Amino acid sequence: MPTSVATNGYTAGAALTWTQCGSTSCQMRFEWPAISATFSIGTNALGAAVTSYGTVFWGDDLGIHRLY
Repeated sequence: MPTSVATNGYTAGAALTWTQCGSTSCQMRFEWPAISATFSIGTNALGAAVTSYGTVFWGDDLGIHRLY
């Protein structure tokens, strides 16, 4: 079950991102019409967000991080 889901709908070209954590690790999933990717991230992910430019951010117990 995703721990968070974020979408920017029309402004980010229908981009969608979410985090999902297991007992020892978390993953972030990113879906855009032309891209589908899963990234391993640290433990204790708190959420994810997509900007209108398609930039992806996520938060965990170490702070806020940007994908690329």
